[in-house]
Amino acid sequence: MLKKIIIEYLLKKNISPSREFLDFLDTNTTELSSFNQITDSGQFTEIEDLAYQLDSIYSDNDRKKNGIYFTPKKIANLMGCYSLHIKNTIDIPNIFDPAIGSGIFLLTIAKELVKSSNVDIIKIIENHLFGVDIVKENVILSKILLGTLSYELKRSLPKKFNLVQLDSLSLTEKSVKSLFSIEHFDIVISNPPYVSGEQISDDTKIYFKHYPNTVYGNPDLYIPFFELGLKLLKPSGIGAFITPNSYFRSQNGKKLRAYLRDKTEVIKLINFNSDLVFDDISHYSAINFFIKKSNDQQQNRMYFLDNYHNNITVKDFNWMQMNPIDSWHTLNLIEKSIITKLENLSETTLNNLKFQNGVATQRNNIFMFKVLHEDEDFYYFENDSKKFQVEKYITRPFVLPNKSNRDDSLRIIFPYQYENNSDIVPITPEEMLNNYPFCLEYLKTFKDELNMRKSDKNMKYWYLYGRSQGLKQYGPRLYIPYMANRVTTSLSTSNDEVFAAGYAIFSSNLLLLSTISKILESKLFSFYISKVSKPYSSGYFSTAKNMIKNLSIPDIKEISNLDVKKLTDDKLYELYNLTQEEVSYIERSF
Repeated sequence: MLKKIIIEYLLKKNISPSREFLDFLDTNTTELSSFNQITDSGQFTEIEDLAYQLDSIYSDNDRKKNGIYFTPKKIANLMGCYSLHIKNTIDIPNIFDPAIGSGIFLLTIAKELVKSSNVDIIKIIENHLFGVDIVKENVILSKILLGTLSYELKRSLPKKFNLVQLDSLSLTEKSVKSLFSIEHFDIVISNPPYVSGEQISDDTKIYFKHYPNTVYGNPDLYIPFFELGLKLLKPSGIGAFITPNSYFRSQNGKKLRAYLRDKTEVIKLINFNSDLVFDDISHYSAINFFIKKSNDQQQNRMYFLDNYHNNITVKDFNWMQMNPIDSWHTLNLIEKSIITKLENLSETTLNNLKFQNGVATQRNNIFMFKVLHEDEDFYYFENDSKKFQVEKYITRPFVLPNKSNRDDSLRIIFPYQYENNSDIVPITPEEMLNNYPFCLEYLKTFKDELNMRKSDKNMKYWYLYGRSQGLKQYGPRLYIPYMANRVTTSLSTSNDEVFAAGYAIFSSNLLLLSTISKILESKLFSFYISKVSKPYSSGYFSTAKNMIKNLSIPDIKEISNLDVKKLTDDKLYELYNLTQEEVSYIERSF
């Protein structure tokens, strides 16, 4: 049980718990029965180890719902130490964590203050540490661990803890003053909850309207925490957040990037790139330090750490300046040189080409089918363990660019037709009944499910695709997946195909498409997207046009002189004028 674990932790340090401390544990552990699963304290040598073990007990469902992911001790220590280093004041700073979890940041920063300034731990806890969390158990746990730290160092307990359970995004400067008798803080430090935009509850989304400067599109939950942090910082106050690094380049992070540059005088980034910081989540992370502007005339400066490694200390940080325009790229000198060459081979870039999204049926499992057999008029297939047939002429070949191998047996029901002016129009219910009765009957089987889609408001008939995007798919095209680590493309000259779950580049110039195919499938392009595009899990990066639009390609005249079959990785290195040092740098990344 939790009480026993904490007592054993103290006894190993030759500290005997007093009656007062035991009563403190009894009072606060009764509501934490779920934490009684931990039975072994043998591995705990520091209070942070205990925090880590206790935090890891949450179920996968609780973690996903509330975005609970424990910050490793070395990361928390680095963030706390560098925040104090930047602040560099003889006064004890007021420190706030808007998502305290098990209290790892408050614990590490309190220990550092005691160590570096010889300040009384009880004074620090009572007057200078503040935190909130949406999860009640986290607040209680943080209180227990801070109390244990106080008893370990001072053999006494604080008379008060400034820890409150509530949704952080509901906070305002006024409510903070009501809670803590203080409006602004010297340091705001946190690991904000990571919940993807699709998973955020409606109760939490209500508060998004209070964060108009950062909330854009369908943002992940951590994004408005930056705006909250800056609101609650004093002028020249320090922010220190560890978050996903996807906002550096994503559309959803567009407003956040602009807001941070507008409201801060300094931003310093430690980008972990594809190194995973958290044991149990596969997103890529970055530490974000920022200093709030003291006046509007100050110009923002940005830096990133070029020499991070596991054993690095604050005094060894080597910051390199950045000059971002829109997206943020943390590139060292050789990476910057390579990217510059890739984006300036010619005046022609991918942005000059026609990219198109695939169709969005919002129920591919209904419209798509795998042909089992066919006759002159019908395709036959199974869905939901039932056999169906549909008229051939209402279907098209279906391509999924995100699949490396094409399946020629895939078809898709296409309830549209071309008019003489090449416009796409829906097939009417009357035409469906008269010309495609088997298809209509099949779709009626799933009508309730189709009606549940969040479709375009102007969708005319219930059996149409959920969105009207990507319906005009005419002409030769090069298929590419939504995301990849090594891109696989597919060239098609069919005017009959429909695709989804990917993009297509359209052009009547087949030599151009073949050349682009070689470039996109190369090591060079894999390196490029790893440096400029939005990261996903498992080493994948977005291939969306807005991410890769600046990649230059040979102009049409030069392409006509190329032997596409011989466009190997080595030939592409030569084509883009890379030095041997740059080539070796790219090769080492594979």
